[in-house]
Amino acid sequence: MLQCESFYDFIVQCSTEIQVNALLAPATQYKWIISGRFGEYSGYATTDGNGFFSIPIIDLPDGLLTSYSGTFTLRVMNAVDECRQVQFKAAKYYDEICFEVKNGTREKANLGCSFECVAPSGGNGNSAVFPVNNLSTLHLVWTSLLNSFYGSAPEFSVYNEISPNVYQLVGVSIIQNRSGYSLDSIDFNFGGPLTGYILIG
Repeated sequence: MLQCESFYDFIVQCSTEIQVNALLAPATQYKWIISGRFGEYSGYATTDGNGFFSIPIIDLPDGLLTSYSGTFTLRVMNAVDECRQVQFKAAKYYDEICFEVKNGTREKANLGCSFECVAPSGGNGNSAVFPVNNLSTLHLVWTSLLNSFYGSAPEFSVYNEISPNVYQLVGVSIIQNRSGYSLDSIDFNFGGPLTGYILIG
């Protein structure tokens, strides 16, 4: 039997968009699917430099997201191969987000890790892989979550796909943008279109 790992969350008074903090591949298009007792709704979104994306409320039926609507499930699919579901990371890897709408006076419009609930500093020896699909440059915002995993002096390795599933380490231009000792963002210049991945450790 297929087992799905679900991340449970909620939103409150979400008026304009749902922010999904999912740590997907940056600058990549995905298909999102929201399922509930009233049906299934879908759309497309492109992630930002951190792998986050948002779902505009206007793309959902009026009155769908209420505290009486029950539980919803959010899944993310590969935009090219829409039959292939994509896992995302929010403290660990999950297959989907199950969420509901709650009553309240404050607005909570984000799903996923709040990025206060992060792993110990240094990443415990783990590396992050950021896929790159035909990009010449990439701007990566160094969030508090990435900083908690890899610190303010991370190491990068960039691999270019030279043939199907064959990768070669390449040299690229990397600029780290800082405010004092704090790392704010990283700019990668691949010197031309590159498909492959960035390994952060």
